[in-house]
Amino acid sequence: MKQLMSGGAAKARERRKDGYSRILLRVGFILLMLGLIAFSIYQLISHMTVGLDTLRTQEITEESYVALDLFVFRDEELITAPGNLCRYHVNDGERVGASSSLATLYTGDGDEETIRALQSLLAVYAQRWALAKNQQGQVTLDDVQTLRDAVDKAYLALLSSADAGRIDQSAEAAERLREGLRKYAVLMGTAEDREDHPATLEAMMDQLVAGYPSHGELTTQRSGYFYYDTDGYELLFGAQNVMTMAPEDFLNLTKEPAQSYVGHVAGKMVYNSAWYAAAYVSLADVAQTAFEVGESYTMICSDGMDTRIDMTVVRMEPTTDGALVVFETDRMPEGFTFPRRFSAQTVTGSTEGYRIPTEALVTLTSSQGKDVTGVYILSGNVVEFRKVHILVSREGYRIVATHDEVQAMMEALPDAEKEAMMADGWSYLKLNDKIITRGTGLYEGKMIS
Repeated sequence: MKQLMSGGAAKARERRKDGYSRILLRVGFILLMLGLIAFSIYQLISHMTVGLDTLRTQEITEESYVALDLFVFRDEELITAPGNLCRYHVNDGERVGASSSLATLYTGDGDEETIRALQSLLAVYAQRWALAKNQQGQVTLDDVQTLRDAVDKAYLALLSSADAGRIDQSAEAAERLREGLRKYAVLMGTAEDREDHPATLEAMMDQLVAGYPSHGELTTQRSGYFYYDTDGYELLFGAQNVMTMAPEDFLNLTKEPAQSYVGHVAGKMVYNSAWYAAAYVSLADVAQTAFEVGESYTMICSDGMDTRIDMTVVRMEPTTDGALVVFETDRMPEGFTFPRRFSAQTVTGSTEGYRIPTEALVTLTSSQGKDVTGVYILSGNVVEFRKVHILVSREGYRIVATHDEVQAMMEALPDAEKEAMMADGWSYLKLNDKIITRGTGLYEGKMIS
């Protein structure tokens, strides 16, 4: 009996052991499957990048501009004369020789406003007369485009001067516009060239001064450029001061009001084709521009015509918060009215390289423990790291050296420094590399599926 009971207990223990074994086997199998699933998910995630964006490396040239507020200094002299009216014999801004007759002088009756209006009309007729006399028989069918360009420039100059409130410049621009349109109409056969014949204009000017006493001729003793108008700054902005004045004196000078001259001012003579433009540049702009004495810069004028003037830096006088910069040129562009003050911008430098969005930059630690800046690129379907040499930092992007520039820099280094640059084993960015600009979970060697 005892043996039967003992045998039954043994069988029960065997069955329990078999049950435990099956449970452990099932648990082990489940754990194995969960491990396989987790590993598969890990492998999938490690090769999957969400929202991957790439950009081909391309070379760009970025130019740096600086805006300047320029004041004109010239070798000029006021021309005073008896009477209060001038019948000019030369065009406004025309180059004249020594002992040339500039105008016939008259004394007119009436109030100041009436005399001013009469003088303005005489000046307009004088310009038309000079233009008509100098251009007789010179217009051909080949001049159509030239006339169109002249009309466009005169129209833009008229808008610009009117917006600035310069009536004198507006009148001159309006005259050039009218003259250009008239000549274009004559050229195209839609008008006759009778109104602006020199003889007709001479008769008009004779009529305007008829009955007024004459005071003889106005002549110049020296050759130069004669201008009808003055602005009240001729005695302040002389060329003799521009190379010696202190920056503080210049800043004070720019705040001076225009002067009122005593007597009848018939115009002014400018005796030298060389003229100067001075500007005070802030410390921030000085750091950006790096103007150098002797270097030439192209001024793009904000005169409505984008007049371009090549000017050379002849003086730089630094202060604690900026610098006085003086430019010189002998260029006198056609249509440029030489205002005492004008705005312009100039290219101060250029940078060539690859443009890299800021968000594409990453920093890795090399095997030598140094931080290295670069970008991830996609080579086939593999993520790789490329170093960059940053030249310029801008908001939202960087300009980095091209691969050829980096190689040239490395060739100029001593061997020890060159080896140190190459010790991390990473290459520099090249043209047409596919820069990864956006993506998650990126690392070197990652496979993108």
